[in-house]
Amino acid sequence: MSSVFITAVCYKSKTLKDGTNPIMLRICKDRKKKYISLGISVFAKFWDFKRQKPKSNCPNKDDIERLIDLKTREYKNLAIEMSANNKSYTPNTLADKVETKLNIQTVGEFYDKLISDYLKKEKYGNALIYATSKRCIQRFTHSNLSFTFDVIDPKWLLRYEEWMKASFKETTVSLRFRTLRSVFNKAIEMEVVKKDLYPFDKFKVSKFNTSTKKRAISKDDIKKIEMLDLSSEEWYIRFSRDLFIFSYYCAGINYCDIALLTFSQIKNDRLSFYRHKTFSRSKLRKEISFALCRTSA
Repeated sequence: MSSVFITAVCYKSKTLKDGTNPIMLRICKDRKKKYISLGISVFAKFWDFKRQKPKSNCPNKDDIERLIDLKTREYKNLAIEMSANNKSYTPNTLADKVETKLNIQTVGEFYDKLISDYLKKEKYGNALIYATSKRCIQRFTHSNLSFTFDVIDPKWLLRYEEWMKASFKETTVSLRFRTLRSVFNKAIEMEVVKKDLYPFDKFKVSKFNTSTKKRAISKDDIKKIEMLDLSSEEWYIRFSRDLFIFSYYCAGINYCDIALLTFSQIKNDRLSFYRHKTFSRSKLRKEISFALCRTSA
């Protein structure tokens, strides 16, 4: 991997309104150049163009040199880190990484914030999904979530996959990865991690087989449950059986929707309702309606 050269220069090609020239950081690699403004400028007469540094009589010389040294070391350190990790970069990508200011948080801190936000919004299902994902990663990392998102690269994901497959079915593994991918996307949106570190372009979650073998109870078994003599059982056992049979005959209505049913929803021997799960989402408000059969007393 070729070397990178970082030098401070007085940019003579541009003159500001006050007659000064901006001091830029010039990044050179593979014959490509990138100029980064340091936000300061000097009169050309105070700059040593041969040695590329302020002259001894330059106003604020020490402050200017201190800023140049600080920014130069910042870029050089990142270049060394990228090279050590065998990651390719250009002057442009190096500048993007340094100049983009991130709201650095650990994975654990970000999970906690997500879960807290969902709880405040009373979205308990979402909070539970992310809390479960967090606990799974905690088990994998032996309760250490004090690392940042840049650690989660394709190699880390492969180790996580191997660890999970030893204990979970593939459908669960897929769910955990889809949740982690969602967390990573949210971290990018909130500028906690840079977009170019997104690992799921190489590590494909779609590779997991999430098909589930169909499991359907037979009509004969339903009849057996319906005709089962529970007269000697407690009322709640009989009631549980009745709820199950009612759900089966009413197009699989879930128990939350059963609890919210009213007599006003029965018209012309038909029961109509909106699923509670999608009731508040206008685009998904699809009415469910089916005929009720009358039986002789």
